Amino acid sequence: MRRKKILILFPQQHISYSPTTLGMYDALSKFADITIYCPFPDEFKASNEEKRNFIFFKLDTSRKKKMAALPKFMYHKFNIIMHKHNPLDHLGIYNYTKFGAIQKAINKLNTHAYDEIICVDVLMLALAQHFCKQASFLSLELNEEERKMLQTIPSSFIKNVIIQDQQRYKYLFGDTKHKTFFVQNAPVFKKPFATKKLKDAFIFNGTATPWFGLYHCLNFIKQYPGFSMTFKGVVLPSEKPIIHSGYKKLVSDGNIIFNNNYTTNQDMLEFISQYEIGFCFYDLGYPKMNTFNYRTAPSGKMFAYFAAGVPVIGNKLDGLKPVEKFDAGILVDDFNPATILNAVNKIKSNYAYYQENCYKAATHYSFDRAIEPFVQELVND
Repeated sequence: MRRKKILILFPQQHISYSPTTLGMYDALSKFADITIYCPFPDEFKASNEEKRNFIFFKLDTSRKKKMAALPKFMYHKFNIIMHKHNPLDHLGIYNYTKFGAIQKAINKLNTHAYDEIICVDVLMLALAQHFCKQASFLSLELNEEERKMLQTIPSSFIKNVIIQDQQRYKYLFGDTKHKTFFVQNAPVFKKPFATKKLKDAFIFNGTATPWFGLYHCLNFIKQYPGFSMTFKGVVLPSEKPIIHSGYKKLVSDGNIIFNNNYTTNQDMLEFISQYEIGFCFYDLGYPKMNTFNYRTAPSGKMFAYFAAGVPVIGNKLDGLKPVEKFDAGILVDDFNPATILNAVNKIKSNYAYYQENCYKAATHYSFDRAIEPFVQELVND
């Protein structure tokens, strides 16, 4: 039987940091020839170790490009007043400019050479209408302007929906029925690592920003310097002067460690597994965080901690409920250092119990198990 050719359209510049997309590629590549089409990763550097088939294009959303797009952008805003319906009408200037840039790039791609199209998020789904009859929709990020855009796309165009859970599906589609596959942003779990734990050493995995709890974690270590915390990922340049002035001694003493070396998905879990506890915070005090997307997003770092056998400390959000469901850590009510210390002590007092529950959660959410029904649907259709 001829292997299908499948095109995955990815809209962001951080493809190396999208384990769901890369995991889908790997699962499908056993049965089909896969291509990922995405913007060249200028800001998030792709690893040379990723042996996958990418086609990159340059994405320019500079101020100059936004100004050039402004007349047509205002025309689409006028459409809303006139009660006309176009997928572009609800986009802000950034996504409008981005849509135009991606559309121009895709026009150079021979899309008809592919048997199946998978669109990551709504922008790509809207674009795909121009060159195919149906596409599968992988939903990762949710925001209001793209949700409104989705409502202008005919339901019949969507062949399959891959999304995290029923709550997020209902937010996008209401009572509309699609063939749906629930897949979390979780790694493949095979077996526990035999890594020796670093005593009193914790990890914060992912981009370190104030709204993801950077300073809550730093202040905890500052208050209780008997512990250490490694920040594995990018630190925004705007935060570095603040860290240098307020936490310099903790950095020099080794209580706070910043490690922004790129680590492949394959090696990341083993790296994480050497730490005792993993931190996963979403600070809804920042207006941009107090959205449906962040309140309900099942965090990829949470699932990585599970698979690495690292109990989790997070804050109480719908998206982090798997921590409580499997008793694989503690969800706190606030970010006070004393509150965090209580959670640390509770986990450490019964560590084997919480770690074993991490493995139970990792088995339940293992990506290969969750994605298999969709893979079979697509390759056998």
